[in-house]
Amino acid sequence: MGYLGRHPEAVTLDDLAVQRAAATAAKFPGVPLERWRQEVTHTHVETPEGVRINYDPGLREAVIAAGAKGAPDLWPLFDALSPLPCAVIHGVNSDLLSHATVARMAERMPGLIVAHVPDRAHIPFLDEAEALAALGQWLEQMA
Repeated sequence: MGYLGRHPEAVTLDDLAVQRAAATAAKFPGVPLERWRQEVTHTHVETPEGVRINYDPGLREAVIAAGAKGAPDLWPLFDALSPLPCAVIHGVNSDLLSHATVARMAERMPGLIVAHVPDRAHIPFLDEAEALAALGQWLEQMA
């Protein structure tokens, strides 16, 4: 979380893409540099002062404050979704959403659409074949 809410030291978005690719290579292997370039444009902009985040820097403090309170029990909220079509798209290399939690979700909600996306952490890009298939199934169920 060291990067959250902080302006990077990168001078250009190309520099930031190279840094992001290097920093995430173990959990997002094989992602082309062009894809990282596309990703960083969603959260950063180039300015005369260098690359800057284009979201609220207060997000960092909000995440830290929420983490200090400890993790809430989210299972009642998850269970409340059971009447609705639901899907979970799990980056297999995620350190936030474990395989055990995904399995527990599937146990608690029969019919849950589960997609495991290899070579991705949190979060997958959502353009991977597994993610697109799950999203397609979910949309069909929503119709």
